[in-house]
Amino acid sequence: MRTMKAIQIHRFGAEDVMQLDTDVPVPEVGPREILIKCAASGINHSDLFIRENGNIHIGPGDLPLILGREMAGVVAEIGEAVTEFKPGQRVVAMPAPQTRATGLPGGKEYTGCYAEYVLARPQDMRVVPDGVDMVTAAATAWSWLTAWYVLEAAKIKAGDRALIHAGGSALGTAAIQLAKHVGAMVMTTAGSAEKCARVKELGADVAVNYHEADFVDAVPGFTDGRGLDVIVDVIAGEVLVKSLTQLAPGGRLIALGSLSGGSRELPPELPGGRTARRFSITSHLMEYTRSMEKLDEFFALIESGKFKVIVDKVFPLAEAAAAHRYIEERRNFGKIVLTV
Repeated sequence: MRTMKAIQIHRFGAEDVMQLDTDVPVPEVGPREILIKCAASGINHSDLFIRENGNIHIGPGDLPLILGREMAGVVAEIGEAVTEFKPGQRVVAMPAPQTRATGLPGGKEYTGCYAEYVLARPQDMRVVPDGVDMVTAAATAWSWLTAWYVLEAAKIKAGDRALIHAGGSALGTAAIQLAKHVGAMVMTTAGSAEKCARVKELGADVAVNYHEADFVDAVPGFTDGRGLDVIVDVIAGEVLVKSLTQLAPGGRLIALGSLSGGSRELPPELPGGRTARRFSITSHLMEYTRSMEKLDEFFALIESGKFKVIVDKVFPLAEAAAAHRYIEERRNFGKIVLTV
């Protein structure tokens, strides 16, 4: 039996539940599966939540578990029925949604990416062009696809006044650039003067330091008193409640995540044609299996210099616990990546 190194959790809890195991079986390759030698794996807030408590799909019966939902690497082996990829190709993969949709492999939600080898299917993957390095590729997939499809769900368009909360997060840094790309005006929130300055460098028109001011006070000036056309909220709790009051007639709020740990409850309906809905990138990718193809466009724009994928810090695989702690402490601006 071939074995590999991987970060596994054997129980749910704080960062120290993650351990580097060196005798994890290398996944077996099925007819329509691809084995990828991992070079880099992006860390997402959902990894932290699963590590601590699991989720509705992952419980004690799924332990031990390898965390991680996105990675970049080189194709090592292909199944006998695979024609879309070949060994040696540089690829990015997001195995989680498709794995969960089929219940394969192992019946778990996904094959984790904090590992030397990762199993994926052709629809989980895209080729990484030569002008994009592996760390950047690993940092792009989850955050940029989420940002794009969230904004698409909000029907953002040129001239809209948009509020993107947590502008210094990996999702926020992507959403700011994408919203500006379609011609919207962007207001964002961040947790320090330095982060506010950096989100403005990415294109934000207004940045509010939430430790020093209430974003609600900045909305009238930003929107000429009309209210916001689009709000992307990842905070929940009190921030979500306040955000709902700032929608213009016909305004659209999209909620995902709960960085505050607060309530994610949305009202059943709002007056004046306003709407509020939740979004899940996992559910979206499960339903629209060709959504990964959007990465080709992103990579081309990254190569051209139009988009900047912000990677704050890179940790080696063995320091995954330190990487999670860094994010827990809200020290990051942009993405945190593990290298394998």
